[in-house]
Amino acid sequence: MKKNKIVLFLLTCLLFLFVTDYRVLAVNKLVDNPNVTLVRPGLERSVEINGKYNFSMQLINGKDENTKTTYRPKGNTVFSGRNPQIENRPYNEAFPGSKSQIYYFQSGKSEEQSVYVSNVGFYQGRSVDVKWVIDELYLDIPGSVFRFFAVDPSEQHLSGSKYYIPSVDTKAEWGDIFMSIGSGLGNKHTNIPNKIIPRYPFTSGKDYIDYHYEFYDSLTKEKIEIVGLWNVSNLNKLKTLEVYSPLNDLSKYYTYSNYNAYPNKYTNNIEYNYLYNNILQFSNSEPTMSKYETSFTGLFERTNTLKFRLSMNDQTMGLDYLRQAIPRVAPSIQTVIGRVNNATHDQENYRDVYYDIIFGVGNNSIDKRTDKLSIETTAPDGYNIDPSQIKVYNVAENSEEVDNNISYTVTLNPENKAKATVTFNDTKSAEFNNGQYKISVVATPNESFNLSNNGYLIKEDDKFNGYMHFDLATTAVMTYTHYASNNIDTKQYSYKVDDRSIAKTNYEGMPTGEAKQNVPLEYGKSILSQYPDASELLEEGYQTSIDTNNIAKDTPIKADYVNKDKLPDTTKLMPGTKLKVPIRLTSKLGVTTDVDATLVVKEAKSRLTVNIVNEADELIDKVELNDYLINQAVDLTAIKEVTSVLDKYTTNGGYTIIERPNDETNLLLNSVKMSVTYKLKGNLLIESAPRLFDYGEIKTSVDNVHIRQAKNLDEQPPLKIVDNRSNKSTGWNLKLKMVKSFTNDGTELPNIMEYRLSSSDSFNVTSDAMTAYHSKAGGDYTLSDDWKKYDTGLGLIIEPGQVKKLGHYTSEMEWDLMPGEEP
Repeated sequence: MKKNKIVLFLLTCLLFLFVTDYRVLAVNKLVDNPNVTLVRPGLERSVEINGKYNFSMQLINGKDENTKTTYRPKGNTVFSGRNPQIENRPYNEAFPGSKSQIYYFQSGKSEEQSVYVSNVGFYQGRSVDVKWVIDELYLDIPGSVFRFFAVDPSEQHLSGSKYYIPSVDTKAEWGDIFMSIGSGLGNKHTNIPNKIIPRYPFTSGKDYIDYHYEFYDSLTKEKIEIVGLWNVSNLNKLKTLEVYSPLNDLSKYYTYSNYNAYPNKYTNNIEYNYLYNNILQFSNSEPTMSKYETSFTGLFERTNTLKFRLSMNDQTMGLDYLRQAIPRVAPSIQTVIGRVNNATHDQENYRDVYYDIIFGVGNNSIDKRTDKLSIETTAPDGYNIDPSQIKVYNVAENSEEVDNNISYTVTLNPENKAKATVTFNDTKSAEFNNGQYKISVVATPNESFNLSNNGYLIKEDDKFNGYMHFDLATTAVMTYTHYASNNIDTKQYSYKVDDRSIAKTNYEGMPTGEAKQNVPLEYGKSILSQYPDASELLEEGYQTSIDTNNIAKDTPIKADYVNKDKLPDTTKLMPGTKLKVPIRLTSKLGVTTDVDATLVVKEAKSRLTVNIVNEADELIDKVELNDYLINQAVDLTAIKEVTSVLDKYTTNGGYTIIERPNDETNLLLNSVKMSVTYKLKGNLLIESAPRLFDYGEIKTSVDNVHIRQAKNLDEQPPLKIVDNRSNKSTGWNLKLKMVKSFTNDGTELPNIMEYRLSSSDSFNVTSDAMTAYHSKAGGDYTLSDDWKKYDTGLGLIIEPGQVKKLGHYTSEMEWDLMPGEEP
């Protein structure tokens, strides 16, 4: 029996030791841990938390219920009636007549107990919701409640001096108990009028609560992972806090250092200890409520859940969440969010790229605020930034209206219009502090725009099929200065967060079909008569030639002439002439591209008629030339067909050229049919005449010797009169006279030559000219033909005794031809 008792005793001790080890209080001073960053009270500005951890829960007074901080409890206990211990106010009312609320929770509930808090901050451009969830709640005294304080954002700046807030300075604002929780917050001793939330009912030192926070996207309500900081205050002797990973790394903790400078003295007695599974436990050996002695800030890496346990050490366990971290918090690393531009080609903002640069300014006291801050943004390749369209919005208050309370300057880089800098002018102001800002940027295409640089998407089942995709994640650089950096510029570079950084801009394909070049055009034809369809002047495949290669969206492509009713007149263009013909290609969506086809007028032969007219412009002959090309220059004086005809009339026909064609030696054949004219003046002339009348040997006689015709007349040229005159109405006269009488070695034989006009009429040929023939109508006439036919013409009559000397007699006669009537 004794042995058994001993064993039982040992087991009991082991159990006791186990339980005691689990609930043991932390014994290590937080200020003594070399990994913890200590911040001297009053010099919080000298330490900076990286902007990566900028997220912390804040009260946001947005424009409406969708943008302001709101609360939605679940599983809470709703008391009816009024609380007699708080001036007969309703149980759930935090302050008399206020919008702020208190949610009560009791232990032993099987249903979910939580508070969904909308719009408590921003992370990488997203508005964040937080859900506070009770995992397990143990309240030792029956009927006890655990409270969650839901401060309305419109009341966050009301002074706490009127309504006593025991866990913070009496001059604090109501917002300082935002997200505060506890089973016994308030004065536990008595009902003091106008005091906030007396503890009711009393609580036990055995109370504890396991709870966690979940983070959600305010818009999609999807759970998200974030990186941020967590601020705890009022951690004193009355409670113990246990934190789980990822908030359990002391190298990422900040707390106040001990401080002893008259009249202020602060001793930070926060203690810590690591429990099983690396759970980090915090407690305090002092009952103080000073923020310098009960507060710390911890950083956590990417997570969607933060888990805690809060335990009672005495009678109350209220825990406050500080909206301001202990050190200075740098601006959040800016996030670039691309927007969608659905503009079509016929709208002014077509192809523009829209994007926003979102960043947050930490909730810092004035001494910790940023001295200077600017953000430089760079547009995509092929784009310029339009500085007039850069606007700044406070998205925490109203994302649709420009924040006129924020002063800023936009500067365009003079050497690179794709870069612009937004400089904020009053970064230390209360209006700028604790803000979430959106810089809205519009980039417009410049002359170097190239579709191939811009991530064009072809995917028929995608709603952004046919959109350019610009990943702008790394296009923003923030530069800021602050006290902790000794006013040396600190730069923060934007980086890829997710696909929200992709701006999407509608692009409607431009036709890229090519026009044919040097297409032959028949001389004298119009464009439409030979090519009525403009597509005949395009290369094959133009119907689907588009710069996007997005056949389904942008094709087929149609073609037509530009200003079809005003096409150039080609009917008179010379062969070899080149002309551009603009053709408009129109895509399925109405985007047009003009291309120029080139036509060349074909060679063609010209039919040149050389007309020969007299001075009365009467056609007397012509030459047809058909072997020369249009636009060829010819020399008429070198063309045999022309010169031979002209010779016929001038050299042999008695005509004189009085007018020649212009450019006779360099005549440009500039049409299919042409004519030129030579004008000839007709003449009245003796074209030919017998040169010698030979009467042979004549024997004298006692009778008259009459010789009627010369013996050689058939051998002589005819006496031919040519009359080419245009006006022959005056007729002409042919006269004959003796220039030299018949002589033989000085012996003259006069008056022996006669001219017979007819069988009954004749005259002696003497030195006096006599009419041998008169033509009333004029015109050509061969007089010698009459001599034989009518036995007329020149003859000899020698009278007896007239020849004084025998021998060879010769004489000379002259024919005179003149126009006019017979005298």
